[in-house]
Amino acid sequence: MDALPNNALVAAALAPLDESRALQLTALPVTTQPSFHLTHPYFEIVYAPTLGPSAVLLGRYLGRVLAAHDNETILVCPAALSREVGMRSNSDDPLGARSLLRRSIERLEHDRIVRWLEPQHLGVLTSVPAVSERVRDKLPAAARRTHDHFVAVIDLRDEPRSRTTGRDPSPAEPAAGAPKNAPRR
Repeated sequence: MDALPNNALVAAALAPLDESRALQLTALPVTTQPSFHLTHPYFEIVYAPTLGPSAVLLGRYLGRVLAAHDNETILVCPAALSREVGMRSNSDDPLGARSLLRRSIERLEHDRIVRWLEPQHLGVLTSVPAVSERVRDKLPAAARRTHDHFVAVIDLRDEPRSRTTGRDPSPAEPAAGAPKNAPRR
């Protein structure tokens, strides 16, 4: 997980700014399961080969910022945001077509992690779905193992299994002679 707790975040990006140049961030609802928060190691390890390091850093940062504000819509300064994730910023237009911030947003948009709701309003999926089997098969071996591990852990949590047989538990039958409406133990 992240080394910084959520309350130690992003002072510069949330500093007072000219609202006409602000970037509005809104958390989008999670629509698929299993899903992993942008700060979860799954996002960094499994999505990094397709997104690249700058987009992963930006995605993790956006997830932390929105989580720190209870997924409410917030305004950030694009120039400060760019600097906070280690990208150079042209102070005249940090969201210009050739800026690193814009290209990172486009990579996140390509994978449907963010989407433009309006020209200065970015919707952010705070939890990403597990990659498809087709994408999984194209990942490097370490990323495939990580995907398999986290998806298996989620599957185990969703399906109760007997520790001894590995089969689904059968419902307990009432004791012989007990009334049918008696609570089961």
